[in-house]
Amino acid sequence: MYANEGQSRAWHTLDTLNKLWWNRGSTTNCWATSQQDGHCTPVTVQWYPGSTDGTYWTTNDDKIHLADNDPDSEHTTVHEAGHALMGKLYKGWWPNVSNCSPHYVNRTSSTSCGWTEGFANAVAFHTFNDTTYYWGNGSSMNLANDRSTNGIDPGDACEARVATALVDLWSQVDGGWMKSNSMMSRTWQSSFREYFVNDRPDYGLDSGSTARNILYNHTIQY
Repeated sequence: MYANEGQSRAWHTLDTLNKLWWNRGSTTNCWATSQQDGHCTPVTVQWYPGSTDGTYWTTNDDKIHLADNDPDSEHTTVHEAGHALMGKLYKGWWPNVSNCSPHYVNRTSSTSCGWTEGFANAVAFHTFNDTTYYWGNGSSMNLANDRSTNGIDPGDACEARVATALVDLWSQVDGGWMKSNSMMSRTWQSSFREYFVNDRPDYGLDSGSTARNILYNHTIQY
């Protein structure tokens, strides 16, 4: 099938979302474990050629808005879908997020912004098995980090630190992200600290020395 220039980015968006769908970490046939079969809600994307309405996801209408070249960045598409996924896991609830507009992936914002944006970045990194963020204009930033990394602010108010800590927890401790997503569908978090300290132990997810060493490596200590 051939898509003309006006349609190709729309089809690219669909193809990209399929990559997340096939590894979405849900125990149901919906996007999120919080939803039961037969009562699923879609991930909805608004895009059109030349659009300047982007790049964001809205909580009130659960819709992703992509600007003109955003679909060229699969990371951006899945990042915004990561917000939608969190919204579904949280059943429409959303934390009170501060100091997040604008926000920068490698800079300190707030713990609430670090959590919500960090999770969205982690969804992209998990989907593509990498730690490099690519934007629609072709620029990129490698966000792999440890305690010696320069250029990425430390701590859980930095979304890059939260994102890489999450994907390492999922891959090195949790055996994937399904258990974590199931936990998030039952209890909702306003920060990475709440996710790690308060909720992981209650749902049988490791928060002991192995998990804490992962966080420490990413400059996060509780």
